[in-house]
Amino acid sequence: VSMLPKTFLEVKQQEKQEFLERLKAESDSVDALLRETLPYGVAFHHASLTAQERELIEEAYAKRVVCILTCTSTLAAGVNLPARRVI
Repeated sequence: VSMLPKTFLEVKQQEKQEFLERLKAESDSVDALLRETLPYGVAFHHASLTAQERELIEEAYAKRVVCILTCTSTLAAGVNLPARRVI
């Protein structure tokens, strides 16, 4: 997180805060790293997250609240998300 530009914090700040609050309401404990990266618009998506967490992250990415999403290949294969680059 220390390497991410601070300007990322300013983009869609209100939307990211609302998303984080929704995530906290849906989940018993939000992953500490996810809590730290979300204000920058960065998230991850994998099988260890709850179904609700994955769904909210997918929604945030589709709405461009999350602009960088690290995930397994199953997300790209199973969900139609507007990804510009897949690495």
